[in-house]
Amino acid sequence: MKFPVRKVIPTVALFALASIAYAQANQGGSYVAWNPIYPTPAYDTYQWTITVVQLPNPQTYFYWALQNGFVGGTDAFYMGLQPYGSCGITNAGNCEIALFSFFGQGATSTSPNCAGGADGGPGESCRIPYNWVIGHQYTLTAKLTANDGINETWTGTVADTTTGAAPTTIGWWSIAAFHGLIGAQGISFTEYYEVYSGGCGAEPYAEVTWNVPIGYNNGQAYPGSVRSTSTTAACSGNTGFTINSDSVTVQTGGFIGPYIANVQDAESARATVVPGEWAAIYGKNLSNSTRTWNSGDFSIGNVLPSVLDSVSVQFGGKAAPVYYISPGQVDVQVPSRMMKKSVQEALRPK
Repeated sequence: MKFPVRKVIPTVALFALASIAYAQANQGGSYVAWNPIYPTPAYDTYQWTITVVQLPNPQTYFYWALQNGFVGGTDAFYMGLQPYGSCGITNAGNCEIALFSFFGQGATSTSPNCAGGADGGPGESCRIPYNWVIGHQYTLTAKLTANDGINETWTGTVADTTTGAAPTTIGWWSIAAFHGLIGAQGISFTEYYEVYSGGCGAEPYAEVTWNVPIGYNNGQAYPGSVRSTSTTAACSGNTGFTINSDSVTVQTGGFIGPYIANVQDAESARATVVPGEWAAIYGKNLSNSTRTWNSGDFSIGNVLPSVLDSVSVQFGGKAAPVYYISPGQVDVQVPSRMMKKSVQEALRPK
């Protein structure tokens, strides 16, 4: 089910609020149970859509998935997305991935994307590199593709619903036919399963929208509905649910890390900036306070301050003077060779 890996977040447009450190966090999870619980007839096809609104920062140890089971037993399957994971079963490196796994005895697979075992137990796990995009909606599908009365084969696919791209096969596995069709309780979940000492408030923020699953039998659709929501007890205060008629938006995590949406010239709004000019950085959670610099920030002679209330900005590794900070905007001077001014000149309103 889960293949925890770590990947360093790339710098966004060469800008990074480098001085804001993320504390390590405890485990946390959020869950949405869907209706109907035991549909009649059961499903030969099961679809679920997910839209990632904001990635966790850093992008590590998150898993968004849907679980369901079969009318003939207690075993379950999962399908979902991870921000980063090991690329495929045999491929080296880390990347965004899509997963499709069965948990239980007796599963086999001929898919090159699948391998035996599931989260340390019996089963079959399939995964592929899949470059999903923030803001796009993706449909994950589990479909019965073969049944000879002895074994049944289920195939998992993922498709970009926003662009209308054709489905990509994640993999397939075969299980004994007595499992029957999909028909246990569907549960979607976010898992942040990195265990550290930083407390719940240090868990990186993430936000997703899950549409209610739709089950099919012989092509007839059976849309689901929201039954209930829940969280892990340890970090229950770190999760928010916004329930709509056909979807649930889930917000998990404590401190929301800095997110840079746009950088531009502060006066002309030009998209490019040059050394020595003032730049405006727009985004979310760029600072926990709002203010401009003041005389108390000039502690090293007449050098412009590069840190205000623990907020700092770098351009290509060079610290930039920080004039104004707020949650949604930070104003800085693009570094150049001439970085010293008198305090009096620096404190003049721009």
